[in-house]
Amino acid sequence: MKRVAIPFQFIASLSLAVVTAGFFGKWNWLLDLCSHLRSQAVFALVVCGVLLLALERRRWGVVCLVVALGLTATLWPFYFPSGSATRTGTYRLLSLNVLAINPAKDKVIDFILETDPDFILLQETRASWIESLDEALGETWPYHKSYARLDYFGISIYSKIPWACCELKPFSKLYSTPSLDALIELPDGKRLRLIAVHPISPMNNDKWKSRNLHFEGIAEAVQTPEHGRTIVAGDFNCTPWSYWFRRLIRESGLRDAMEGQGFHVTWLPIPIGIFGLPIDHVLVGPDIQVTGFAVGPYVGSDHRGLVVEFE
Repeated sequence: MKRVAIPFQFIASLSLAVVTAGFFGKWNWLLDLCSHLRSQAVFALVVCGVLLLALERRRWGVVCLVVALGLTATLWPFYFPSGSATRTGTYRLLSLNVLAINPAKDKVIDFILETDPDFILLQETRASWIESLDEALGETWPYHKSYARLDYFGISIYSKIPWACCELKPFSKLYSTPSLDALIELPDGKRLRLIAVHPISPMNNDKWKSRNLHFEGIAEAVQTPEHGRTIVAGDFNCTPWSYWFRRLIRESGLRDAMEGQGFHVTWLPIPIGIFGLPIDHVLVGPDIQVTGFAVGPYVGSDHRGLVVEFE
């Protein structure tokens, strides 16, 4: 029994080390990367805990299950809504990282047309993407602006409703990636501010600093008279468990639209749910009520789209 238990003890130890390292992500990019693996660590701890109990390694099994139970507390906000949301949303927003090299443009366009959102925020739109999107969407969504790049940081906004302005804004001077900031004139006379973002992936120290500066720039930029009716959406390259994401939420005064809507992964490098991460987000201001939240189907990208209804 002891020999059989050794691999599970190793996996449990590794999972505990990853979780512990993630709590120190404020200070180091590698430690911050560990913070993103919390759901995988919980899964591994539960499986190992059950198996170790069955193998009569009771102390190991109990520790694994107790730690896993404690970590699931970080998922509670996704399952317990802060308020009721029983009405049908007045507006619908779709945010999707299309994947620059995705050849299935028809799948993406069909998904958009079937969803029929009022506002579309897309990331990784290269020139070829923008040409196809403008042709397919331009008539129904006549208000659109895009910024094409040869890398993975092109960005686009499409709207059925006129805007007062839509500006290109860099929120970080280090490895600057573009964001689009639009002010929408709603039919009821209110204004809605939409910000499409795609910070750089934090795969080394400088890029990690750039992403964090991007977050700081967003938190500062949303402090305007339209703060209460502001939506920031896109591929954040960050999960909710990162210190830096929590800091963005705290300093911006926005909240994650996924709260109370269940836990969903949006980025799947391989098509197995347990390996996915929730790195795409829709953040909303305090005056916006989220009445619907859904994750879209596979459309050729490694990301799934987010569809949010709100009023």
